[in-house]
Amino acid sequence: MITTRDAGLLTSLGGVHHQVELLTDAEALNLLAQAAGVERDKLPSEAADLIAECGRLPLAVALCGGLIRHGFAWAKVLEQLRTSRIDRIIDWMRSAKSGTMIRPSPSARGAARKASAAWR
Repeated sequence: MITTRDAGLLTSLGGVHHQVELLTDAEALNLLAQAAGVERDKLPSEAADLIAECGRLPLAVALCGGLIRHGFAWAKVLEQLRTSRIDRIIDWMRSAKSGTMIRPSPSARGAARKASAAWR
């Protein structure tokens, strides 16, 4: 799966294009709750701010929910989004128990290791 805003990139790679629209607030909250492993009515006050920071983009909402499911604090994920520390997701990708992923470069891995203490 490739996510891109450049459809030309996808077609140049021979991929099949599937348009994904922005989520509504309700859809984003549902996705966040599911990805975080929390019941929708148990979402904390940070949830609405988190989906706003994600721009209601499905992949971003799901990734943030996954971070929370793996033990990252709601407030910390929101803080990192607000301060544009997207590089921290690399550390989560390395620690997540998913089947496949793109391996970050050695310099990115080193930066993620140095900064990982800030997440917890």
